[in-house]
Amino acid sequence: MSNPLLDIERARRTATGTGFSFDRVPSLDPTCDSQHEFNDLVSSYYVFFREHLGPDVRFLRGVSDTQAIREFDGLINGLRTAAQHAADERARRTAQRFLDAHAGWPDRAQALAGRLNEALASLARIAVTAMRSHELSKQWTANAALNLSTIFDAVSADLGLSFRAGQKGYMIRQLEGRVKFERLSGEISEIAKDYCMQEIVSTHDPLPVPYYEVLDALRLIGSPYAQAAVLIAYSVAAAAPQLHGDEFLERVQAAWIATTA
Repeated sequence: MSNPLLDIERARRTATGTGFSFDRVPSLDPTCDSQHEFNDLVSSYYVFFREHLGPDVRFLRGVSDTQAIREFDGLINGLRTAAQHAADERARRTAQRFLDAHAGWPDRAQALAGRLNEALASLARIAVTAMRSHELSKQWTANAALNLSTIFDAVSADLGLSFRAGQKGYMIRQLEGRVKFERLSGEISEIAKDYCMQEIVSTHDPLPVPYYEVLDALRLIGSPYAQAAVLIAYSVAAAAPQLHGDEFLERVQAAWIATTA
């Protein structure tokens, strides 16, 4: 039996050259014996479908949409909203209709998993169509390049860091809010890289040069010392705001040598 999630990833890898950046997938054969366990399942499916898979889902729905995708998206949003915001009448009605249609928590869990699997199967068919189209593959590649999760992973690797799923998810949500509400000008992927670095080192100030130029000049890309080097670069920028380009990099190199001597 075909695994639709694997089919989507194969199509994505063929079209864009990259697979998924997440490594935890919720069970599609869940067992729930209580409302608490069912609500946990709803949350895991929501995060998986709307956050982890979100950029690819939005792209593929732009290529073609189906009833199975629309219905699962509306259902999982309604179930999660009703669980967390009981005053939302529309979400509460959506959740109650689903709960009334299935007797008992085990059946409800299996029914929800079935709806997710149907949505994934539809997305897999669309993904194969996109993979086979040169133009759609180019668009998917551009979409993947702006996937903040993918960019975050790359920046983290440059800085020699790794994060637990919860930490990473929190920082990416912060980044998504910033990208959404700030007016961006310039190369968006470069700005996204800089924002990721700023979030990781807990500052919202830009450096005079891209962070990876600092790491490259110091030969520290991927090193355990990379984050310390970026922080020193911020210290140099604060102490000598008039420096830019090569002059800034030379001062950072001197500061690094002095610090590590």
